Parts: sequence; C-alpha cells; structure tokens
Amino acid sequence: MGLVVQEVQKFLGEHYKRGKPLLVGFSGGPDSLALLHALLAWQRAYDLEIHLAHVDHGWREESSKEAELLREMALARGLTFHLETLDCKDVKGNLELFAREKRYAFFSKIYNEIKPQALLLGHHADDQAETVLKRLLEGSSLFSLGGVKKVSTFEEMVVWRPFLPLLKKEILEWLGKKGLTPIEDYTNHDPRYLRARMRVEMLPKMREMFGKDISYNLYYLGEGAQKLKEYFDRKTDIYMKAIKEGSCGKALDLNPFFPIEELELDALIKRICLKEDIFLSREDIFLIKELLQKNSSKKTVGNVFIIDKRSIYF
Repeated sequence: MGLVVQEVQKFLGEHYKRGKPLLVGFSGGPDSLALLHALLAWQRAYDLEIHLAHVDHGWREESSKEAELLREMALARGLTFHLETLDCKDVKGNLELFAREKRYAFFSKIYNEIKPQALLLGHHADDQAETVLKRLLEGSSLFSLGGVKKVSTFEEMVVWRPFLPLLKKEILEWLGKKGLTPIEDYTNHDPRYLRARMRVEMLPKMREMFGKDISYNLYYLGEGAQKLKEYFDRKTDIYMKAIKEGSCGKALDLNPFFPIEELELDALIKRICLKEDIFLSREDIFLIKELLQKNSSKKTVGNVFIIDKRSIYF
C-alpha cells in the first residue's frame, strides 16, 4: 500500500463526509500526481467524486500539450477536468505572486460552481519547511511562523493538505515504485524565483553545512508555532469579546484585565491588526505595549490607533 496511500486513508477517515465532491489542484507534477493516485486508491471505498483543476501558466511551450494529456488522463478515469489558461507574457512585477493569485481565483471559481467538501493540494513537509524558513528570514513573529495547516480555510474555501507530514523524497519514492511519471516543470527550479532559489540553493546548502536534513526541524518549528498561536488565540478571546463598536470606530478598555502579560498583549495587538487588515511595524507594536503598560494618555500610533489610559481606540 505504501506510506502515501496510508496517509490519505487516515486523512479521509478523519475528515471526509460522503456525498460531496472533492476538488484537487492538479498540476501533473509529482505532488499532485501522487495525491490523485492515492485518492483513486480509495475512490471505490469512499465513493469519491473527484474533480481536477489544472492551470496552464503558459510559461513553457510544451505546457498546452501537457494540459491536453492531463485532460485525456482524467477523462479516461471518469474524472471531471477543469482547465484555465493564463497569459503571463506581459506581466510586470512579481510573476510568482501573479500566477498564485490567478491560480487560486480559478480554484475559487470552480469551488463555488461544484460546492465540494474541500480543495485538496499536494503540499508536503518540504514545502512547509520552505514557508517557515522564508517567514523566519523575513522577521515574522512567533505567531506567524506556523506556515500552512493540514485543514484550513482560504477565501471561503476549505483547504486540505493530506501530504503535509510527508517528505518530498517519500512521495518521489512511492511514484517510482508505482511506475508513475510526473510532469517536470523546470520553472520550479529556476533561480530567478525566490521559492526555487530556496529549493535548489539555500536549503541544500544549509543541509550540507549543518550535516543533516533540516526539513523536518523546520516543519516541527512551524507546527509548534501553530500550536502557540492557537493557545494565544484562546487566551486573547476574552479581550476580543470586550471590543465595543461605536459611531466613531471601535474601542477596547483593557483596564479591567490589567496586569496583562507582554506576550498576551503582543498576541492581542497582532490579532486585532489581522482582523482589521491593519499593518503596524514592529516598532509600532512595541510602542503600543509600552503605552498600555505605562497607562499613558492620548497617544496616536501608526495613524490608526489611539492609546488612552489603557484603552485602545481604532
């Protein structure tokens, strides 16, 4: 059966509810190909209705032919195949971000049409390691190091990542044993793109210098950060529920709760910013905490928050 199929069986047993289709983000690459075939192994047992969503980014001349081959493969297995073709030739700026936004917009469109239980993606432990390392190097806070989750929501889509505990090499070994040949997109290894540089240059060099594979270490760091965030979300629920909305905005009187631990204040401010889509610098957050601790009067921070006698107005 293999670890890959077992991981999908375990995931379906925990999360799948019969009667709703599943939408799979399908590039034809190693991860999505393994995910599809692992699902097919349980298609009859779980009565799965599988839809494949493929985005042809048009970066490579052969991509349109590959898309047609994937369509034929899907139809031969009785699966519904959804195709989106992008034109990225005249895109200026961050091409990776543009492609990602277009890809998820397409997934969202199909998701709203077929109403699946979830969108399934082939992200694995090495992808998580890249995400955690990227955020770490960008200076993200402890609460933002968590990366992605096995079950999450994105723009009202439920997103499943059954392969998240698996290493890339485990997926590749399983594909080899099954005789399955994925599409190799060389742009995934193009050092012009940050993710590719991390994948083919930074992480291999770090493994070489450190003397062992660090992917799982970064994966577990992300997992720990997720648990830390969940803990502080529970701790700060009491403050979030105390926010009052008035004609001039929102207010939170923290006087009844003081003294408050600094880490709780840190988590609370970041949670408010995330909920309200507000950006604050690290210096702004430090200043808000300092003003609250000192019980300062009428200070404006970041042109958004007013701190007055341990009350926050925004």
